[in-house]
Amino acid sequence: MSDAAALEQLGLRLDDKSSLCNASENALPCDIDASLLGVSGVKAALGQIHQATVTISHHVRSWTEEEDDGTGPEPEDHSDDPAEQTAAGEQRAKTVVDLFRLMSDVEELDLRWYSLRKRTQSAADLRERGCIDDVLKSMPFKSLQKLTLRGAYIDGLNLVALLERCTVKQIHLEHVHLAPASVQPLLDCLTIKQRGLESFHLDDIFAADAIINFRIEGEAKLPMLGGAAGPSEVQRFGDAVSEPLEFEAGRRRPVGSGAYNRWMAKGRELHGPPGLYD
Repeated sequence: MSDAAALEQLGLRLDDKSSLCNASENALPCDIDASLLGVSGVKAALGQIHQATVTISHHVRSWTEEEDDGTGPEPEDHSDDPAEQTAAGEQRAKTVVDLFRLMSDVEELDLRWYSLRKRTQSAADLRERGCIDDVLKSMPFKSLQKLTLRGAYIDGLNLVALLERCTVKQIHLEHVHLAPASVQPLLDCLTIKQRGLESFHLDDIFAADAIINFRIEGEAKLPMLGGAAGPSEVQRFGDAVSEPLEFEAGRRRPVGSGAYNRWMAKGRELHGPPGLYD
C-alpha cells in the first residue's frame, strides 16, 4: 500500500508535503484504524506536516437509517454498563490523539468537531466528543503558532495549559463549548500581555449550552430574552489583545425569530448533527 493510499484509508490526504486535510467533504470518524498509524511511510509523512485542517466526528454506526434513527444503542459494541461504553469511546479518542501525536512539528492546526448524533447520546458518544480536548492536553505542540477550534467540546483549562507551554500567536475559537468554570480563566489567559499573543477571535462560545455574551461595546447577533446583551463575538489584534475581557452566560436566551432559525441552521450545517434536533 502506498503512503498516499494509507493516508486516504485513514480519511486524510496531503495537499502538498506539509499540508494535511480530510480526504473528502466527509468528517474523519474517530474510529481510526490504529494499525495504519504504524505504517512507516504514514509516520514519516505526518511528521513533516506543518499545517493541518481536519474535521472529526463520531464513529459511523453500522446500521442504516431505515433500521434506526441513529439515537439508540449501538448493536455491535453497546453495553448497559456505562463504564464499558465509556471505555469504548476512550479507545477511539486515544487513537485520535495518537494520530495527532505523529504531527510533532505542526505550526497551524485547525480542528473542527462535527457531531453525527442527536441529543440522545451514549456514554461512548459523549467520550468521543471530547477527543479534541484530549489532543489539547496530550500534545506538546512545540512548534504551534496558530490554533483554530470549531465546534469542539473542551475544558478551557486544558487550552490554558497548552498556551502556557507553547508559543501560539493566533487563536480562533468558533462555536466552541467550554466547561463553565474554565471560561474566565481562559479569557484571563488570552489577555495576559506577557503571553505574546498577536490576535484572538472568539465567536459564539458556549458554557453549559448557554451562549456567552462579552461585556464589550456592541450588540448581540440575536434578540435576547431579558433585554439587551453584549456581542457574542470579539476579535482583537496587537495591543488590544491585553485589554481585560469579561463575559456573562446563562442570564439571557435568544428570542425565536427568523434570524435565530438561520443561526441554528448554520450551526447544524457546520457542526452537526445532520437533520433537525430530536
